[in-house]
Parts: sequence; structure tokens; C-alpha cells
Amino acid sequence: MEEFWSLFPILMVVAIEVVLSRWIKERKQHKAEQRSSQKTMNPAVGRVLRQNDPALDTTPDGPVPFGYQTSWAAVKCGSPDEVINALQLSGKRANWAAGLAAAEQGRGLFVSPCLDGYVLIVGRETWRVYPGCFDEVQQFDTQRVSDCARWALYRNGRKLREFSYEDGDVTIDDGPLTTEEQTLGFDAFPRKYERRESTEQNELRFPDEEDVLNIAAAWGIDPRFENQTYPPSVGWLCT
Repeated sequence: MEEFWSLFPILMVVAIEVVLSRWIKERKQHKAEQRSSQKTMNPAVGRVLRQNDPALDTTPDGPVPFGYQTSWAAVKCGSPDEVINALQLSGKRANWAAGLAAAEQGRGLFVSPCLDGYVLIVGRETWRVYPGCFDEVQQFDTQRVSDCARWALYRNGRKLREFSYEDGDVTIDDGPLTTEEQTLGFDAFPRKYERRESTEQNELRFPDEEDVLNIAAAWGIDPRFENQTYPPSVGWLCT
């Protein structure tokens, strides 16, 4: 009996971890079901994707909202030419709907016109953007299959902040929370290098797609374009 009570704290910790793991798994499944029922693709992009051989329309449009199941970067600079030259890209003119649809298909990176001092780069290979080329680079990623939420902030080539949550685990947690993250309540997310007491676990929440879009908006450009309007424009589809 004495041996049982000596092992009791260990057994309790194991039991709590099992229950917490099951709760996280069920929550992820519930979130996935909710997201699958949401219509997140912009209709303009959807129309282009439904074409058998979508052409690169150059009729000024947009900006077209995006950000779900997407990787993108926001680069602080004066024009898309600076991005194209710095990354040694080549491309063709494309409006927002055509460019984003092509990026969705993996046909290249959509490089947007300049919006409030930022150029957006959208596509699957966005994370190869070298931060040292620009004064400021923000990088974002949302993926539903791996339940991934990721954001990073670089200034003058130096990483100030990077956070990545994937498959129920915090995989990257570099740098202190920015003021914008604190304002958005991101201090409630689990931290990679901080073990909280089991009594505090119910106070945690986990990042999702909307959180990634919210920090993008707080740092510079909201890819939903809900509270800001811009004139129709044309960007570039680059490889």
C-alpha cells in the first residue's frame, strides 16, 4: 500500500497527460470539421481555378482576399520590382484573381503591387524569401492537413519573432512576443520552452487560421482586406 501511494503522483500526472492529449485530439478534429464547412476561397479565384486552361488575366482587379491554406510573405519595400530583382525572379503580369489562382495551383509566386508600403508574395515557396534582402519581412503559413499556424517577423535580416504550431505541438517559439501578439491575447498559447502546471492547462488556447490572419493585419497588411480598400491593380506571377 505504501508503494502505491509513493507512485500515486506519477500515476496522476500520466492520467492528466492522457486526458489532455485526448482533449487536444478531439478539439483538432472538431476544428477541422468546422473549417471544412466554411467557404474560404474567394469566388473570383475559384472561377479561375475551374477553367481548364486558365489564362493570366491582366485586367486590374482586387485586391482579392486570401490567407486560408496559404503561405505568404509581406515585404516592406516600395515596389514589386524590388522583390523580383532581389529574388532574381522572372514573371508575367497577372491580376489578383489570376495570380492567386496560379499560386494555388503551384504554378509560381504571385507578387502583388505595393500596398501601404508592403509587397505581398503568395505561394507555396514563400518561405524561401531571404529576409536579409529587405528592411522588414513578415512570413505566414496556414495549412489544415497538418493544422499548421505559423508567423515570423524579421527586421534588417535579424529574426525578432517566429512561432509555429503544428499537429498539436509548438515546433518553433523564437523571440519574445511582440506587442501586437500580446494585444491579440497570444500569450494564452502554449510556449515551447515553458512548462505550465497542469492546473493552468485549461487556460491555454491554440492558434488557428484566424489568428495568423489577425497577426498579419496587426503587423501590416490584412489579407482579408475587410477594413481597407485599394484601387484595382495588377501584379506579377513569378518563377
